[in-house]
Amino acid sequence: MIKKDYIMNQIEMLTQMAAKLILRDTNGQDSIIIFNSQEIGLNNDLNKELGELVKKREINNAENLLFYEIDKDMNLMNFNTAIAFYDGLTKMDKSLLKECDFEQDEISEGFGEVCELYQIVDIVF
Repeated sequence: MIKKDYIMNQIEMLTQMAAKLILRDTNGQDSIIIFNSQEIGLNNDLNKELGELVKKREINNAENLLFYEIDKDMNLMNFNTAIAFYDGLTKMDKSLLKECDFEQDEISEGFGEVCELYQIVDIVF
């Protein structure tokens, strides 16, 4: 139990760190600052679809859609959207996640899989 909580805290910290990089630009669009100072936005269509599925408590379907879109086009917008998606899940109530048939372990596993796909092995501050 303690180890599980520690791992969840680490995942939450990583997604929050990444999510803190998300800024609102002058047009009100979300964007994220990449290391070379280039702004890359979220995939707004995908982000909206994921949000609608989460509201319907269809988190597994939302995650499946996320991976489908990443497999189709592994661009930085989809990566940023994945960060925002998992960050939102870490903030959800544990009991609500269970009601949605989505375990906390799946958050860390999914986020880890996304990082592997994008070949992210280290996060450097």
